[in-house]
Amino acid sequence: MTKIFLNEYYFGYGIPYMILRLSAGPLILIMGINQYTNGNTKAGIGYAGFMIFFGVYYMLKPFIVLLYLKSWYNNFDVEVSIQADKLLLQKGKIKSEVDYSEIDKAHKRKAYYKLSLSSKQELYLPTKNLETSELKILENLIL
Repeated sequence: MTKIFLNEYYFGYGIPYMILRLSAGPLILIMGINQYTNGNTKAGIGYAGFMIFFGVYYMLKPFIVLLYLKSWYNNFDVEVSIQADKLLLQKGKIKSEVDYSEIDKAHKRKAYYKLSLSSKQELYLPTKNLETSELKILENLIL
């Protein structure tokens, strides 16, 4: 799940967010170091220290999230059955059906499918666990 989280964090929200998340931390860090070396007032040096701290934080943010909020990104051992009109999810004796009308957005990624539901939940379905007929159904769902 960590690979999926990192892939979604950096590349899942479009090119502007990708550029921002990859370059903002190092740029803020460089600006902070520059301000620190060229600063001649206590306020300027204090602000430079804040910029250095924030630049390092922004670069490490996804790893901090994974470290401290790991329970938000747990894998569930759920059996998924993709049918022509709905998704069937089963964990033990608990069964749940997701009608395709409840899916707001469906995205195909390199190694998984991301399904955003109307209830603000997201399902990540790795392609290696799906059969070819299920992949075709998901492919039609994206179109």
